Amino acid sequence: MPSISEALHEAQKALSALDSAKLDTEVLLAHVLKKNRSYLRAYSDQVITTSELQQFQQLIKKRTKKTPIAYLIGEKEFWSLTFKITPDVLIPRPETELLVEKVLQEHGDKKELTLFDLGTGSGAIAIALAHEKPSWKIIASDISEKALAIAKENASILVKPTNITFIHSHWLDQFPQDLKADVIVSNPPYLAQNDPHLHDSEISHEPKLALIAMPAPEVRLAPGTEAYYWIAQQAKAFLNPEGRVYFEHGCEQGEEVREIFRQAGYQDIYSINDWANLPRVTVGLSKN
Repeated sequence: MPSISEALHEAQKALSALDSAKLDTEVLLAHVLKKNRSYLRAYSDQVITTSELQQFQQLIKKRTKKTPIAYLIGEKEFWSLTFKITPDVLIPRPETELLVEKVLQEHGDKKELTLFDLGTGSGAIAIALAHEKPSWKIIASDISEKALAIAKENASILVKPTNITFIHSHWLDQFPQDLKADVIVSNPPYLAQNDPHLHDSEISHEPKLALIAMPAPEVRLAPGTEAYYWIAQQAKAFLNPEGRVYFEHGCEQGEEVREIFRQAGYQDIYSINDWANLPRVTVGLSKN
């Protein structure tokens, strides 16, 4: 049986086409051995078992087909929390932490606040906010029941006692009309059906429902911005006076999202740049 260093060397050759080959092999072997990556270096001469080698080789084979690491190991870190991840949910991105950061920056001084997270997926945004603000009332929704099951499981582990209520809903369709929010956040699908990013072999493993915006033939919109239109329209009926909507969007969609807010009657509309200095989050205020 090979040693840890030998197994890593062979695996890196198999993944040589990937820039992340060294990191990927270490993460996957550490996962198989149930150790951290520093263990691999400290005990590089340690021989691994037949079953461990087989499991590792199976993961490497899947990685050669660009299956995302988060799906292979079943978890992903977001906001310094470890989330369970399956192919039923979108993999949380570091850019999304900007949305969490902005909400906390603008509302963190409020002890009581009601917030809706629409299209919660793994629950990353809702759970990060609930973890920081346990006194807030948070309602998270998703159209996918499988995604909601993952979000609920993550909440039960990461937020104790949980202050999140989950609703199976397409945006706000199933929300009680008398339920009002101070803040609504969403990172909805924002890729057009013919978006070239969908040909990226890693993204192709993620759920299309969480990636591709549904066309809206009755309104003229830039492809990929349909979800923003529907949420902006629906949200006004659910927002308290001075309520705000926070959207994460593609880095080239800032102007379109601001225009959607303007046409829906929102005020104090602005976009926030990410760490690459690209517009990533847009905010609108409802005066209703």
